[in-house]
Amino acid sequence: MGRFRTIFFTLFLLIPFPLFSQNSDDIRYIPPTNLSLELHPLATSSEILNQRFKGTIESLVGIPVNLEVFFESSKNLSVSKSSEKLLKLEPGKPVDYEFDVEQQKCKPGPDGTWIRLRVVYLPDYEAQKKVFSDAKKYPAEEERKRVLAIVETNQKQNATQTDSVRFFCNTPSKPDR
Repeated sequence: MGRFRTIFFTLFLLIPFPLFSQNSDDIRYIPPTNLSLELHPLATSSEILNQRFKGTIESLVGIPVNLEVFFESSKNLSVSKSSEKLLKLEPGKPVDYEFDVEQQKCKPGPDGTWIRLRVVYLPDYEAQKKVFSDAKKYPAEEERKRVLAIVETNQKQNATQTDSVRFFCNTPSKPDR
């Protein structure tokens, strides 16, 4: 069920989705998602805080490069690896990472108990330009030009992008004594 939800959400984000402002003539496009990220425990155990997790990264637009993959958690957990580097990510070739999560002897922070997979990378700007150049998917010419100009600027600045996904753990709360 979780994988279906992730795929559905990712596909939803890939659809050109115009946003309308108060003036109904204004259209704003949301850029397509570059990466698909998934994070889940490998076993269906009631003790979710002391087990192995799997993170998956897949390219959805072009070939992103210089990927830095970070495995992070709330302060009451520890993860067995902190980061990995990946030179490039080919479309249709997802990369899986497995790591252990262990509970520590402290309380969670205000955001609760969580595990995060975070990726910092250089997007494939040429592939983004190709996506936004499609007048059938993005018919509003001025908006298409605006978005393409943003992509051009980001490319000239060699701007990196950060994507992340978090898995929130349901932990039993114990009353303070």
